[in-house]
Amino acid sequence: MHYTTLDFYTRSAEAVNHGWDLARHWSKHPLNPLSYTHVGKFAEAFFESGERLTRRYEKPKFGLERVRIDGEDVFVNERIVARQPFCNLVHFERNGFDGPKVLLVAPLSGHHATLLRDTVRTFLPDHDVYLTDWLDARDIPLSVAPSFGFDDFVDTIDAFLEAVGPGVHLMAVCQPTVQAMIATARLAARNSPATPKSLTVLAGPVDTRIKETRYNLTAKKMGIDWYRRFAIYRVPYGYAGYEREVYPGAMQLASFMGLKPGRHLAKHWNFFWDVARKRSDQAEKHRTFYDDYMAVLDMDAQFYIETLERVFLDHHIPKGKMRYRGEPVDFAAVEKTALMTLEGELDDICSPGQTEPAHDIFVNIPADMREKRVEAGVGHYGIFSGHRFRQTIAPHIKAFMARHA
Repeated sequence: MHYTTLDFYTRSAEAVNHGWDLARHWSKHPLNPLSYTHVGKFAEAFFESGERLTRRYEKPKFGLERVRIDGEDVFVNERIVARQPFCNLVHFERNGFDGPKVLLVAPLSGHHATLLRDTVRTFLPDHDVYLTDWLDARDIPLSVAPSFGFDDFVDTIDAFLEAVGPGVHLMAVCQPTVQAMIATARLAARNSPATPKSLTVLAGPVDTRIKETRYNLTAKKMGIDWYRRFAIYRVPYGYAGYEREVYPGAMQLASFMGLKPGRHLAKHWNFFWDVARKRSDQAEKHRTFYDDYMAVLDMDAQFYIETLERVFLDHHIPKGKMRYRGEPVDFAAVEKTALMTLEGELDDICSPGQTEPAHDIFVNIPADMREKRVEAGVGHYGIFSGHRFRQTIAPHIKAFMARHA
């Protein structure tokens, strides 16, 4: 894939997309007599499917304007309270309400932090929620920051924990599990008041040698030099990050969808018939998920390559080789932070068993401050969103945080 070529075709498709969108609106317009017929409903489904296939998906909004607390609607103010070159710290302020502070570390793995919208919404009624909102590397000028690496990610979590202040609970979803562990160890080593009260890690790649996934096996087969040669591109002209070396979000999306193409095709086919048969609830669920799923961002090349090397190929954490800025990370310094690991039984991105070794890394956390769970019948996305997360997983996390406040 050549980034410039892809960008050209993406921009060129915008005119086609407008045509599909115009036809979609015409097909369902109340003044169009065909809109009330089976032909009109079929046409609406056809045109909307075409519009979605040619759309350039931009970052969605969180859309969390209010939350229900104690039977009343409370307004939520989404505010940026701290900034780093590649990330903003977003505070979801609940007017007139405090609560235990929790910092959610969203993955920097191709998708925007809005993928954690359901996670934020679930914690808002009883927690003071902060979230790492990662920025698209293609929009960051080289003059602002020439690169962003693995250790810079750790620095970002560290700085945001300091910004949130004492008493915070840290929760990392998937990829940033390792960096969250390092940041916690660094804060504990210097006795910082911002050391988290608890660290909860969900489906994180602590030891990817356990039950290796297709991603892990592919990375081993290709080797790091292949990724340097064929997965890294320069941002094309027309963006603020022109000439920055990145791992394009479109490539990451292709790899995600390539894992189970049949499932995605089936979902889009079902969506077509949901629209045609006016099954509004099912169709809206599809729109909401894929509006987030299809919106991707570019990652700085240094971060992508270093993460691939340290976490997925050389396994620095389980081998005791992890370093920060050249110095060994002292995980034994963590003694007062409670640790919870959660994994999904059906997770095909981060296999069950890969996250639990975090308990072996933090050797000095007391036994009564630890908890490990494997959720039966839950896949990767179900560990942090959806019905099972809201009804079963989140209550366990909240109770764990409450016990170790």
